[in-house]
Amino acid sequence: MLLAVVVIIGIAAIAFNFGPTGQAVSSGEQSITKVFISANEDFIEDNPRVKAGSYVYIFVETGSDGSEARAKIYDLEGKNSLRKATFLLGENCGGTTCRPNKVTTGKYRTPTSWDKGDYFVAVKDKLTGKDVEAHFTLY
Repeated sequence: MLLAVVVIIGIAAIAFNFGPTGQAVSSGEQSITKVFISANEDFIEDNPRVKAGSYVYIFVETGSDGSEARAKIYDLEGKNSLRKATFLLGENCGGTTCRPNKVTTGKYRTPTSWDKGDYFVAVKDKLTGKDVEAHFTLY
């Protein structure tokens, strides 16, 4: 009998840490959006190298206030970065924003006409109002 009570209390403690969908319940802490890039849609790379004419894959973990639903790609030219493209992110986004504390993805085929070199993707975080960046090299 005592074992049954301990098991029930343990299950209840675990259940209070997760919402009805199984997603961890937010502790109320604020967090900013994180952006990751890869040349492969299946995993994130530390220093992604993307071949011109192929896709760059963007993975976004939205912050506690969400993010904008569009990503921008810039040519990294020192202080004078030039915007090369803008595109919309996918799931968990609607209209101009992506929902808070979710993961969304996007992909963009880089034109073969782009110069080889360093680029970055920027997504605006709604909490800070600033762009969060991730870099990649086009070869």
